[in-house]
Amino acid sequence: MCSEAAYTGTPLLVDLTDSAMEKYHQDIIAKLIEYGAAKPLTHDYQAWTYQPLDPTGDVAKAVFQCLQA
Repeated sequence: MCSEAAYTGTPLLVDLTDSAMEKYHQDIIAKLIEYGAAKPLTHDYQAWTYQPLDPTGDVAKAVFQCLQA
């Protein structure tokens, strides 16, 4: 669900405790944090913005460019 939420451009706060998610999800969350779409849930909240993820749009642009060549 976090990946889908990252598509909206809304900042994500995530609980990083081991009991909150499985290892697979921790890897995905780590990538979202690295990208800037998510931050760990802490008591020190500061608002932020990021460019929403749009992998479908990226693929569509690449295909379009290939067709134009």
